[in-house]
Amino acid sequence: MTKCVPAGRFLLPGYVLFACLASTLANTLASTPVLAQADQTPLQKHAEPKAVRVIPGVSPLLAPDSSKTGADRAGSSTGSKADAATVARETVNPADTNNPEAVEAGVAATEATIRHAVDASVDEMQPYMQVRVVQNLQAQTAKGSTQALNAQHKLIIHLNEHFLAIDPQVWHDEQNARAAVIHLLSGGHPAVGHRLLSLDPPAAIDPALLKGALAYIEGRKAEARSILQPIDPLTLPPTLGGQVALVQAILAMPDDLEEALISIDKARLLLPGSLVEEAALRRAVSVAAALNDPRMFQSYSLQYMRRFNNSIYNSDFRRRFAIAMRRFGESEDKHTFAELDSVIMEFDLDARRSLYLLLSYSSLIAGNVTLSNEAAKAALPLTMDDSESQARSHLYLAGSMLNANTIEQSLQHLWKVKRGNLSARDQTLAEKIAHVLNNIRAWPESSDPALGYSLSTTDAGKGEPGWQLGTLVHGKQALDKTDLFLSTAQQSSLR
Repeated sequence: MTKCVPAGRFLLPGYVLFACLASTLANTLASTPVLAQADQTPLQKHAEPKAVRVIPGVSPLLAPDSSKTGADRAGSSTGSKADAATVARETVNPADTNNPEAVEAGVAATEATIRHAVDASVDEMQPYMQVRVVQNLQAQTAKGSTQALNAQHKLIIHLNEHFLAIDPQVWHDEQNARAAVIHLLSGGHPAVGHRLLSLDPPAAIDPALLKGALAYIEGRKAEARSILQPIDPLTLPPTLGGQVALVQAILAMPDDLEEALISIDKARLLLPGSLVEEAALRRAVSVAAALNDPRMFQSYSLQYMRRFNNSIYNSDFRRRFAIAMRRFGESEDKHTFAELDSVIMEFDLDARRSLYLLLSYSSLIAGNVTLSNEAAKAALPLTMDDSESQARSHLYLAGSMLNANTIEQSLQHLWKVKRGNLSARDQTLAEKIAHVLNNIRAWPESSDPALGYSLSTTDAGKGEPGWQLGTLVHGKQALDKTDLFLSTAQQSSLR
């Protein structure tokens, strides 16, 4: 193997050092068993298997919350080399990302680790080390690696069986017992938790954490909240405290949004840059929208998009963002559009167009014509001629200009709408807008002369004595005529 050492007093460039380190790690993982010492005992605490460090620059991270739906957890069953390349590029020194040798070395290290993550030798590790391997794989899913996602799922299933069969004495070690709770909250099987609760002597962990984790993953939300709420995550080790804080936030939503926001910030504080923070930020977006706080929404959304935009769970973030556009349609804050626009601009062109139109429609339905107009104006330049999105933009602009000052502009936009390009929902909206416009353009005429009206002037100048008398006389005469008309009409209907 080629040794990478400095020659004399001159140091090698940073990218060469990284390439050498990553290449050495890859070769070591490929050729060395996970546990080199054959005389290690099952309860040895401080063994540091080389396969645990997935790639330089990635800290041990926790799993995403276990509330994910099947769609959230879905991923490609087989990974690609591009996945590893993505991870490598995002974990090396930013100055070295354009260096092919450094990236290739990072790819090799990542692929080697993922191969070893589900190797049978993982059974020889202590549980806290096994969970750490899961955490490292989950960290790579935040970078967009479907290969790591697939390996993570296989390893969690394997650890479910392994933890049920392992020597009960292992759980008398505090690190291992904490790892079991992390495993449960990372998608582990409830049977693991039930086994630990049945041990005598008990596992070396607060029973409330085990019972709360079990209630959470078994869907007993009220019970889980009552057990976990009194626990302060800041008093726990960060790897466990961050996960507990995230679960507390999930359990508090949507009943107590302020409490959920506090728990979200605790999770981010305990595990910055982790997949726990990624999941916390996604939920923070929903909380900010529910609180109708566009500035908070802007802050959380920008943080997510600039740090976790390649995450496997990015589709969930986009879904939450779209729902938020519907909520903000009712906002009367004049700065709302500017704050939302700064976030929408981070999306690709197609997504921006869709979000602008969604915001414009939601605002128009809510009666917020100012926000609807701004969003529709932003969407129009992004549309193609004769497209549905162009027809929708003109339609929403027409609807947002239904007042006396902009009536002509509203008509011009409405005439540009091609009804055939609209959905059934928008066609109905177009009919309503056209109906309102037609009523504004012409005063409705009465078909019955009896419903007409006339103007009369006073006999004397305003302010002079008795000037009201003439108006009152005319009013009384009009009332008498009305009474006569009504009585005649009533008699005619009785004949």
